[in-house]
Amino acid sequence: MVAENWRTRIAVEAGVHHGEPVIRGTRVSVAVILGSLAEGDTVEQVVASYPQLTREDVGAALQFAAEAVSRVDFVPALVVVSHRGTRMVRGASGGLPRGPTQG
Repeated sequence: MVAENWRTRIAVEAGVHHGEPVIRGTRVSVAVILGSLAEGDTVEQVVASYPQLTREDVGAALQFAAEAVSRVDFVPALVVVSHRGTRMVRGASGGLPRGPTQG
């Protein structure tokens, strides 16, 4: 896959696939492509499953995801255990608990 600007291949339009990022000219969402790769499919398997895609489209989906993740601020959660053993999640800023967690 040759790296190129994902903006030439990915579109976000309100009337297409509920406004989710898709490969331009298709209804194949970036999330579907990434999900397939995360489940262990190869690029070739993704393209075989969605013949309207090219290897470059799959690469553009990966580039899009990489850029999206690099622009997000992650705030670690703090787990607080009460005297009753209830686990609560608080934001790193010490915000109010959001409720009990499993585990």
